[in-house]
Amino acid sequence: MESQNPECVVALGNVQTAGDQIKFLPRFCRLKDLPKVPGLFLLSSAPSRETVKKWRNNGTLVMASIGGSLFVDVHMTLKKNKIKLGVLNN
Repeated sequence: MESQNPECVVALGNVQTAGDQIKFLPRFCRLKDLPKVPGLFLLSSAPSRETVKKWRNNGTLVMASIGGSLFVDVHMTLKKNKIKLGVLNN
């Protein structure tokens, strides 16, 4: 098994794929609120602000403009990165 950066581990509970768990996550959230999304990250491994900004800048996060504000599309981000109890790509 490959080594994983604990700062990027996604916690999806006992469900095997993000597709099964995705219905319990909010569809959109503000960039600053991404580490606080319940059920997305392990409590001890929520990403820092710098990490979230890096994910935004390198295209890991799917962003959506809603009413002039920028939001993270949580569902599409998980689908784009094919997360299965896995890791957001750095």
